[in-house]
Amino acid sequence: MPEKMRAMVLSKLGPVESNPLKLTEIDRHEIANPKEVLVKIEACGVCHSQLHSIEGDWKDIGIPPTLPTVPGHEVVGKIVEIGSNVTKFKVGE
Repeated sequence: MPEKMRAMVLSKLGPVESNPLKLTEIDRHEIANPKEVLVKIEACGVCHSQLHSIEGDWKDIGIPPTLPTVPGHEVVGKIVEIGSNVTKFKVGE
């Protein structure tokens, strides 16, 4: 059985004030490629483009998010696993 992780999951679009993100336990990602690293996220910033996505502002211009999704791309974390071909990074960085 895969390990679990917690994530803020967006299952439906809506105003940020309606709390559309829900803390959910999901399967932890696995390294699928020997060139990948797995990062345990310790903090994630939310930029305004993410707010537009969460609220569905971009669906009208043809860029709807695929739901469910875990938004966020401005992260801080530590490497917890590396692929067999990774040479420039180490676990713990």
